[in-house]
Amino acid sequence: MNNLNSGLSLTNSRPLGSDSSTVRTLALSRFVSYVRDQGGKTILDLGPIVSGNVDFFNQELGCRMIVEDLYNDLEAFKGPEAIDSLCRHFSDRLRHKNSSIDGILCWDLFDYLDHSSADALVKQIARVLRPGGSVFGMFGMEKSNVPVFTRHVIVDIGHLDYRPYDASRCKHSPWSSGDVIRLFSELEIDETYLLKRRVREMLFRKPKLAQTDKKIFKMARRGHDYF
Repeated sequence: MNNLNSGLSLTNSRPLGSDSSTVRTLALSRFVSYVRDQGGKTILDLGPIVSGNVDFFNQELGCRMIVEDLYNDLEAFKGPEAIDSLCRHFSDRLRHKNSSIDGILCWDLFDYLDHSSADALVKQIARVLRPGGSVFGMFGMEKSNVPVFTRHVIVDIGHLDYRPYDASRCKHSPWSSGDVIRLFSELEIDETYLLKRRVREMLFRKPKLAQTDKKIFKMARRGHDYF
């Protein structure tokens, strides 16, 4: 786990238009807006460390950013028993407190996961996400036979730079809309954008607590027994 703060610059972001990997993003601005409206102070990034992204969120939200590179975790799980092992690994991977995270960046991580491993990870995401918190994910609509991961580098609020790097696994078959809905059943699908590059950007939110539940939630976080 890497706990990162400000002091890093956007020097690793290429100028817009200098490379064909620079693409539009529609969901990022909404994600930032949701976390800001939430008064969010902590973002969890499940991708590799990108210094410019840390600086971007510090400038936009003044928030704390935690990086857990789960793409790197995937490289440790290969072979016939990898699915069961990865599922167990994700069941206990995020060691953060319940309801402690305001926003989570998944990028295209789920494109590389089997259904059981994805289900185990989503349960942890739902657990650590604060009520009203947001999740940003990307779901490709085409299977790939090229073993690469991608660093998603934020150029600005409306553009990402895709930077492939070597990996040992390819993307799985695309997730259907029904599969995504079932996978994230503990969260609400808030926004979906179908982009020209055959990618669905999706935003999920954890339902906010009712007034009665808020009292229980606050007391629980303070360590009190309500009953």
